[in-house]
Amino acid sequence: MIVFELIGRFVAGFLRGLISPGALFVGLWVAFSCFGSWIMLADTDLPLVGDFSGNLESTGGTVIEVGPEPLPDDPAPWRAISFRYSVNGIEYTKFSFATEGHYADGQAVTVEYSRRDPAVSRIVGTSATPFGDELLLVLVFPALGAIMLVVLFFTCAVKGFKQAALALRQP
Repeated sequence: MIVFELIGRFVAGFLRGLISPGALFVGLWVAFSCFGSWIMLADTDLPLVGDFSGNLESTGGTVIEVGPEPLPDDPAPWRAISFRYSVNGIEYTKFSFATEGHYADGQAVTVEYSRRDPAVSRIVGTSATPFGDELLLVLVFPALGAIMLVVLFFTCAVKGFKQAALALRQP
């Protein structure tokens, strides 16, 4: 009988900790940081890592149009490059993004593409998306949220143990 009371007190103390304002803050932090990271990471080459990790073929392509030069103080100096290439008789028109190099309309380029899906491609030396790997820094926020969740869990467990210890002291 005393075991069930101890367990009940522990659970009650643990749940009191989980419904505290601090727990609400941690929950919102984790939810918003994970959602924001998911949205932002979709705009990086990260989802394409499997496609661009070793199983690549290359073919010739042609630049169709080059976006305008970025301004000198532009924090994201990407230039969009529209290009065309064909694989197995199927013609593809895609975009690559570059911060360096000179590209001109009609210029011949080398295009690397995935063997699994030839539509996944980029000009050699460029990125398939307009954001670089520095965008992975957004993962810091969900990581902090995970640390806060662990601290919250242990804090709630301590509250639960205190409730159980109080039950043992009472006659």
